[in-house]
Amino acid sequence: DNVPVPLWAAGFNFCAGECGKEVPYPEMPHLFFGEEAAYAAMLYTHGYDFFAPPRSVLYHLWSRKHRPNFRDIEVSPEEKAAREAQKIKSTKSARRLCAGEDPDGLLGTARSATEFAAAVGADFGRRTLRAGAA
Repeated sequence: DNVPVPLWAAGFNFCAGECGKEVPYPEMPHLFFGEEAAYAAMLYTHGYDFFAPPRSVLYHLWSRKHRPNFRDIEVSPEEKAAREAQKIKSTKSARRLCAGEDPDGLLGTARSATEFAAAVGADFGRRTLRAGAA
């Protein structure tokens, strides 16, 4: 049987198509670390649960030394500054969602962001994890 888990992973997830319609993926340009937690908060508060297989079924090569990635593309200093500003804005948006601040109405009402934080073992406002947290 699959194992309940507190977080959602962009690189390995399966769900009914209605999920993506009910809870569209948030637009957070130039954010690579943080959007998964924000989307997990959105899904969780809409009532979705997350599961993982009981054993490894795939491998993710984390190192990118063998190929360039999007950060290696040369851009003008102005474009680089604009991307960095957008990344900062996206990071703040992701942090706010995880902490339950939802000015855009992206979180659901089935469960609270406080319940999500407890399930994850995080205090998103203080940016801390409890011992043994996910």
